[in-house]
Amino acid sequence: MKSGVVCMSDMMSETQRISGFSVTDGKTISYKGRDYLAFVSHNNSKGTMWICDITGGQKEAYENPIFKKNMEVTGANGNLTTDADFTIIDGKLYVAFACTNLGLYLYEIK
Repeated sequence: MKSGVVCMSDMMSETQRISGFSVTDGKTISYKGRDYLAFVSHNNSKGTMWICDITGGQKEAYENPIFKKNMEVTGANGNLTTDADFTIIDGKLYVAFACTNLGLYLYEIK
């Protein structure tokens, strides 16, 4: 089974891949001239929150995220349900992360 982050061209062909973890969802947003991707990966019974600045579309954006933090492990996530989403509140950009049995987290991007 192939898993990880897969980048596609405008013709839907794979251009690059970062493998080795399960990712069930990812969200993007354009904010103040930058493009961001947020997602939660799940590997070895831990959830990891990621935010990448993908403005240039280079693989280095995924290899060097602007935010990468593990969630506190409180229980198993057998169905690998994860999610991330962006919102703007009072002109500030926030990312919410969720992972079954591992929690819900909210961070502001500055």
